[in-house]
Parts: sequence; C-alpha cells; structure tokens
Amino acid sequence: MALFPSAEWLETLENKLNSDEQYANIARNWEGDMVFMIEPEGALSEPVIYYLDLWHGKCRDAYMLEDFYKKDPALLMSAPYPNVASLLKGELQVIQALLTRKISVKGNMALLMRNVPTVLDFVRCCREITDDFMAFLKKENLTYQDFEMLICAFFLDMAWRHKQNKHFETDMARIKRAVVLIDSGSNRGSDRSVRGAGRCRCTRTRRPSHAGRSSCPSTPSR
Repeated sequence: MALFPSAEWLETLENKLNSDEQYANIARNWEGDMVFMIEPEGALSEPVIYYLDLWHGKCRDAYMLEDFYKKDPALLMSAPYPNVASLLKGELQVIQALLTRKISVKGNMALLMRNVPTVLDFVRCCREITDDFMAFLKKENLTYQDFEMLICAFFLDMAWRHKQNKHFETDMARIKRAVVLIDSGSNRGSDRSVRGAGRCRCTRTRRPSHAGRSSCPSTPSR
C-alpha cells in the first residue's frame, strides 16, 4: 500500500501487476506501453508522469518521466489529479471517465477498445495498492502551528480594519480560545467563547459589585 502519487506507489504497482494472477490472465493478450500524466490541480502542485511497459500480463518496466512527450508509447493518457483520485477511490468509473473525457487518451484507441477487461482490471490493481492521497496541508507543507498563525493573522487583520486595534490583548485572547476549541472539534463552544469574551463577569453571579460605576472593572473598556 502506498501514497498516490509517488515513486513508491509506482514501484508497488509494478510489483502488484507482476504478482497478481487475475491480472496476468486477463491481460495475457495486451501488447503496449503507456505514459500517464497526473496534471497539477487541487493538492498536487506539479505534474507527475508515469511510464509503464505492459506486455502479456506483466509489467516489464515502470518509472517516472520528466517530459510527457519523451516517449512514443501506444497510449498517452492524462487527467487532473482530482479526477484520478476519484477513479482510484471508486467514486468515478473507468468507462464514465473516458466517455466524459475526465481522462484524456491519445494513441492506439483500437488497442484500448479491444481490451476493456484489461483496462478495468488494471484499475483494480491500482485501487488495491492505494491507501492514501495527497491533502492540502501536505501540498503546502503547512504544520498546525502555521495554520494557527494564519487564523490569528486573519482575525487580527479584521480587528485592525474595524479600528479595534486598541483592544489587541483582548482580541488575541479570544482568538487563542477559539483556536483551541476549533482544534478540539467544538465549533459551538468556539462560538460561545468568542462571543462571551470580555463580558462582565459580575452579572453571572448577579452581585452589584460595581453598582454606581459607569463600567465593570472586570470588563475591558471600549
């Protein structure tokens, strides 16, 4: 099992194709190599290009390319990363992807049409070796600390734009409590914490601790 797309994923696929008896039987008449480019979109920032030399139910060679047109294979295939990910997750079916052009194919179309069962079983092998996909945070190399800083910067910018920058410490305390609650998955709690921050604590006990005063000493002045 491997992360898609990666060099390890391609190596795992090569081993799977050379050891899977079902694939060997179904693809026994297949003769043709292919180049597949995963186009950058979503979590993928750079193209990933695979070359596979498939011959009579075996994978004779598999490696990554830097140039999509470096080889002259029987089939040239390409698709945006989200489409390929959906295909490997089983959310998108092979025939549907080809008919709706979510996967682009050029080259020997007769080879492809004569061997639809081989194509379907090839995808099965791909699905069985895939256990993880790239996510947004992996793409951007963000840590949770980076994400927290982005949230803080966003709210502080909002405070500045609304001319509330004089309450910097109060706003910072609210933001930190919100981030902690967001991290724990308590969105409703986060909402209450942000709205309740800075309110008079005396009213909770209903004691007239600041009777006659213009403002509560426990509440930051506005």
